[in-house]
Amino acid sequence: MRNPKLDAMKNPEINERLREPLDDEERELMNPETWDWDSAQEAIVEPSGYSITEVRLSYDELARIERAAIAEGMTVNAYLRYAALRCAPQHASS
Repeated sequence: MRNPKLDAMKNPEINERLREPLDDEERELMNPETWDWDSAQEAIVEPSGYSITEVRLSYDELARIERAAIAEGMTVNAYLRYAALRCAPQHASS
């Protein structure tokens, strides 16, 4: 399974195009010269509707998983999520 985000990171031309503003409004929002620095507010931004969990792995286990993820063109996080979701239906109760 290919990971489009990972592919884009490997291709500088695509990566650069993804950073370009979509329109004039976005261009202005991306320009620090137009920001109101005197009224800036600090915020902690977290994705909505996600849960983060910790998985304890030995270095050997992590190395095996990392090699498998790279072979699939995925990050370790994406690979673990993919593998877990593939296995979960076998054990899910209705």
